[in-house]
Formats: sequence, structure tokens, C-alpha cells
Amino acid sequence: MDETLLTLPVVVRLALGAALLLVGRRLYWLFVAAAGFMLGLLIADQLIGTQDALLRLAIGLGLGLLGAVLANVFQRAVIGLAGFVLAASATLLLLPILGIDVGDYGWLVAIVAGIVGVVLVQVVFDWALIVLSAYAGANLLVSSLQPMLSLDTTLSTVALLLLLLIGIGVQAGARKP
Repeated sequence: MDETLLTLPVVVRLALGAALLLVGRRLYWLFVAAAGFMLGLLIADQLIGTQDALLRLAIGLGLGLLGAVLANVFQRAVIGLAGFVLAASATLLLLPILGIDVGDYGWLVAIVAGIVGVVLVQVVFDWALIVLSAYAGANLLVSSLQPMLSLDTTLSTVALLLLLLIGIGVQAGARKP
């Protein structure tokens, strides 16, 4: 297989991560599409168990495209769903990093976090979109760069938090007064 084709998912993830980090609030459809993309990758990895890069990319892009279309039709409901997906997946990713073991209750904790994400998005829509899209962008960037740079857990967490703060700052600064 062509080596460029193998790096395409990383390139796509880096570009998407940078866009979400810096302009996710303005491009809410991109935020929702990215949530669908990340969910598609998670489904491909955990439910289907495929290592085929093209299939993973196809599933991710398919769900991302569906999310973008639905975002234009059902804006607030889809943003709420994206808030649920991102908050739940963020919880599942952060628990091990923070050394928190919830045992068999991981999915229950993720569901509760997802519900909090929905409430957060609906109550403080603009700020929630800034924080969640900046997190999604920072997470995509760090998770894409981590294998290439061989970052340990501590450095990855610091990079994630630093990028998150940068993304929030850039997006908040671009808000209309």
C-alpha cells in the first residue's frame, strides 16, 4: 500500500484537530462532524475491531458527514448529541490518564458525563461549544502526535491541557462582544 495513504488519517486528524482547536465554535457543523468522526474511529476500533486504516477512515468520515448534515438540519439537538459524545469519550480517555479506576462502571460514568455534556451545551451553548471544540481539537492533535513523538502520559496530559487553554483563549478572543 502507498505510504502516503497510510499517513492520510494522521494528516486528516491533525488538520481537523487544528481547525477545531482554533475555530470550532464558528464552524459548529465541523465540531459535530468531528464528534461523528471520532465516534466512527472508536466504533471501528472497539466494536468492529478492525485495524484496516481505510475502513476506519471510511467509518469515521461516514459518521462525520452524517453529523455535519444533521447539524445543519437539527442544529441544537445535534450539538447536544455531540456534547454527549465528546463529554462521554473525554471521560473514558481521561479516567486512565488521571489514574482513576471505576472498574465495571466506566460506561455508567461516561453516560453521566455525557448527560452533563448535553446540559452544558444547552445551558451555555456558546461557551460549551468553545470548550468542547477546543478539547476535541486538542485531543485530536495530541493523540495524533503522541505515537510520532513518543510522548509519555505526563507530557501528553500537559500538552492536552496547554492546547486546550490556547484553543479556549483563541476562540474566546474571537467572540463578538
